[in-house]
Amino acid sequence: MKYITTIELGESGNAFAQRIGLISLGKDKYVCAAITEDGERYHGQTFTLEKSIDGLPANNKTLETDVLKGWKKHLEKIERNENHD
Repeated sequence: MKYITTIELGESGNAFAQRIGLISLGKDKYVCAAITEDGERYHGQTFTLEKSIDGLPANNKTLETDVLKGWKKHLEKIERNENHD
């Protein structure tokens, strides 16, 4: 599968994903897949992350930064839900 871009999660990575392949951009979300170093899907599922910029990102760095921001918000939401239980 071809991706718009791939993003290393670095310290934000976890057992679910260490690298993200961006599949598509919506009005308010990114459609992503966790991928291996070879670009193969790690899981068979896709997931969405919040998109906080309007329109198309100005460049790849802006896109990467916004996807990482969405990933971190996603992790915070999971953590809040786990602590709530």
